[in-house]
Amino acid sequence: MATDKLYFIAILPPAEVSAEITAFKTDMDVLYSSKAALKSMPHITLKAPFKLPTEKCGDLLQWFSNLRFGTTPFEQQLKNFGCFDNTHSKVIFC
Repeated sequence: MATDKLYFIAILPPAEVSAEITAFKTDMDVLYSSKAALKSMPHITLKAPFKLPTEKCGDLLQWFSNLRFGTTPFEQQLKNFGCFDNTHSKVIFC
């Protein structure tokens, strides 16, 4: 029987931006006991989490390796915060 694995697709910011975001998340943990925020790396979600059987993992990796991105680097401006309910807690996003 196949076991499903959980995946999501995201953009990871440059290291210096990730460090700033992690510092902010650490402040939120100190101020509001928000340890859950530190469990995931800073990212911009492109595809919400989805399940895929373990035996399909190779197909997913092959699909990604065949992608040809013609995108040039871009700048993302972040403004304001929002929140949505997750399975175990609220998720704050910018």
